[in-house]
Amino acid sequence: MRKSGRHAFLAALFLLSAKLTFLSAQSGEEPPREHAGKIVTKILRADYEGNRAALDELYAELLPFVDNPQVRARIRYWRGFAKWRRAINGANESPKPADLVRDLADGEAEFSTAVQLDPSFEDGKIGAASCAILRIYFEGTFSRVKDYASLGAIMAPSGRLLKEAREMEPDNPRLLWVVGQNQWNVAATSEAQSDVMKTYERGLKSVRAGHGTVADPLEPSWGEPELLMNMAWSYLHQKDPNPDAAEQYARSALKLVPYWHYVRDILLTQILDAKQKGH
Repeated sequence: MRKSGRHAFLAALFLLSAKLTFLSAQSGEEPPREHAGKIVTKILRADYEGNRAALDELYAELLPFVDNPQVRARIRYWRGFAKWRRAINGANESPKPADLVRDLADGEAEFSTAVQLDPSFEDGKIGAASCAILRIYFEGTFSRVKDYASLGAIMAPSGRLLKEAREMEPDNPRLLWVVGQNQWNVAATSEAQSDVMKTYERGLKSVRAGHGTVADPLEPSWGEPELLMNMAWSYLHQKDPNPDAAEQYARSALKLVPYWHYVRDILLTQILDAKQKGH
């Protein structure tokens, strides 16, 4: 192609691109990443508000984006996140909803698909592992297992995912949030519980240093409020409870997310009740 012809061709491409952009703006359509990002923001809010119905609706709202090659791995992640948090919020209700296991299975499937689409996506592995662990717990498997060898075999796939995520980014605050929970479940002594606190503190240090801070809402960057909440819960439930420290961490979480239903209406109430009984 001659030089003049190439210039004409490039100019035509530019005009076509500008026209398509103009038509998109005129039609009111948003780019997929921006549109999906607004839905993700709503998912995060619904999680903190404990709005399980909204989480289900927003999970469905992301469906049109699952085949978009630009965002599909992250869309799968947030669909998994919606189901994951729907189950966690349900676990705080009384009586517990009957669909916790199904939500966790759906979440695990979405996270696993995200990892298949992007094998370097450590947050997808973290979510899949946590969903699997919680699903096994709510299925009652832990209570039926009589020996550690059998339990180890059951937990091996989740352990492998967490190991891979740790190798990718050991200071990921969301990884440390999940790892700390797993440590707590087997912490039989005060010293072991102290190690859990160190895990959470490491996560807080990481997130406050800016780890994973991104402007793109499709990239996971949550973690600080969750770590503060887990520290509050752990101080309340450790072998030597410390309600004062628990209240401090709960209120710190609420400074970041004032509308967090679980912390504001459930956990903080439990902490204040424990303080009152202690006096």
